[in-house]
Amino acid sequence: MGREISKVFKKNDDVCIESHLSHYSSPRCCDLCVVLRTKPDVLKKRLKKRGYSEKKIKENIEAEAIDLILAETVKRKFRVYEINTTGRKADDVAKEIFGALKKKKQRHGGIKWLDGLI
Repeated sequence: MGREISKVFKKNDDVCIESHLSHYSSPRCCDLCVVLRTKPDVLKKRLKKRGYSEKKIKENIEAEAIDLILAETVKRKFRVYEINTTGRKADDVAKEIFGALKKKKQRHGGIKWLDGLI
């Protein structure tokens, strides 16, 4: 999967990949990896509404709660910008993403869903 994503980057100057798998590409091919976050309880409601199985819902909210995608992205040495999208409009999030890209800004580690639970 990572090789296929990297091929897309090599052929194009401006590429945006929206996926929970994009962090499997090469960090050398990417100016910035944006990790969108949502509170686990909000994510649970959203996935139930979409008809996800209980098992899939549990997997997703656990991954969100423990920062799984963020941790994998940082571990792979990407330049990372993390955004809490809970309760925000898509336009506002998009503006923040474009601002981060323009400034080549990094930010991560500020969202801690488990802090209030443990």
